[in-house]
Amino acid sequence: MDTGAAPIEIFPTAMWTLAGRLGGYRWIETELFGLMGNWVTVTDEPAVRVMLSAQSLHHGWHADVWLDRFPELRGLNPQEMCVAPSSEWQELLSEAARLTSTVQRLSVLYEQLLPRVIADYEDFAESCDEVAAPGLVRWIQHVLLDDHADLADGRALIALLRD
Repeated sequence: MDTGAAPIEIFPTAMWTLAGRLGGYRWIETELFGLMGNWVTVTDEPAVRVMLSAQSLHHGWHADVWLDRFPELRGLNPQEMCVAPSSEWQELLSEAARLTSTVQRLSVLYEQLLPRVIADYEDFAESCDEVAAPGLVRWIQHVLLDDHADLADGRALIALLRD
């Protein structure tokens, strides 16, 4: 029975929402890449420099992963979607950039920032629609493998530095 009403376009709306979320993730990962890379140049402890350098590259790769996962939508410019997901994220990363001691930096990174990223990715994986975004959960799991390993390594290093 034809009611004459236009069909509701839920799928495109969901794809734009997905693009916004992935853009926020790309922004966070790009910021972490830069933040940690900058810390490498001003950190005295060789073990910390090595760890930050390696983990910074993980975040650079994650940023690329999210960009590559953007849905293909007419009128969508992925670079325009890569913005801070919230003012809170902007403030957290700005505050982290102003820290000067190695222990403070690592504490913020491994006790606040990375756990938040991990929690958000885990929530996203649970709510992700495999039909609308095939393979996305698999990529989230790849990113989470890095993040969990980096978190464990970072927390271990903090414990050594605090002793």
